[in-house]
This record gives sequence, structure tokens and C-alpha cells, in this order.
Amino acid sequence: MFQARMDTAKVIIKAKPMLIYQALLNPEAIAAWLPPKGMTGSVDYFEPFEGGTFPISLSYEEPAFQSAGKTRDNLDVTRGTIQKLVRDERMVWETEFITAEPNLTGKMSMTWSLRAREKGTEVSVVCENIPEAIEKSIHEEGLKETLINLKKWCEGEETKK
Repeated sequence: MFQARMDTAKVIIKAKPMLIYQALLNPEAIAAWLPPKGMTGSVDYFEPFEGGTFPISLSYEEPAFQSAGKTRDNLDVTRGTIQKLVRDERMVWETEFITAEPNLTGKMSMTWSLRAREKGTEVSVVCENIPEAIEKSIHEEGLKETLINLKKWCEGEETKK
């Protein structure tokens, strides 16, 4: 079951939208920046086009959360599909947890938006159709951590150029 709510987060990244957009399409980058604190990630493949699919695995590393996995004890696995791509501006993912838990099934939408600003790019993520078992405050904190990771990734990448 899903809740009719939206969870959101945003950050300013000192990088051009093009660089951030590339980080949204790069499976190695996604595996690095997507996992919130206490988790690690992997992306087996990523099809960077509308209709393209991708699996994402997030492992809980902190002992206190190792039984929190949605797929099994310390693991969340999601199956994703790219619904919309607007170059250097927006990407919409539809994801669903691989789980037997009825309160975690169904498809959640994640919209990643990029807006050029004077001092960088405003990046926002809006999640809709969130499974009812995911607590809002914990989810929004995880989204903030994800965006901080993306900021570190992109600002670090930009300095390498």
C-alpha cells in the first residue's frame, strides 16, 4: 500500500547541470551517491534511456539497521524504470522494492530536477507513492543524505576536470 504523500529534499551543488545530469546516468556514480548514511550500493546495469531499466541494491552496514532490509535482513533491492529524461534538467524514475511485504509493494516515483542558479545548480528530488511502511521523517533524512552524497560526488568530479 502506498501513501498519498510527497517526500522531498534539495541542495545547491557547485557544478553545472550537465555534470550532475551525467551523475544521474552513470551506474558507478549512482552506486556511490545514492546510498544514505550507513548503507552501500550497487547497480548491476543501467539503461540510460526512457523505458530503460536498472536494479539497485542497497546494503545496510550499521548493525543497528541490519534487520531493517526490505528484501531480506540487511538488503533493499529495487527494480527501476526511467520514465522521463530531459537532458540536463530532469529525470523521473519509477522504482519498486523486491519484497514479499505487502506494505512495501507497488511503484514509487522519484523526480530528480536540476535548475541552474547563480552559484551552481539546485538539485531537488520529489518522491511520490511512497510505501506506507516507510516513515516520512526517516525517508526525508535519507533523501537529504543522498543529495549531500551527490553534491560531494559532483563537486569532487568537477575539480578533477
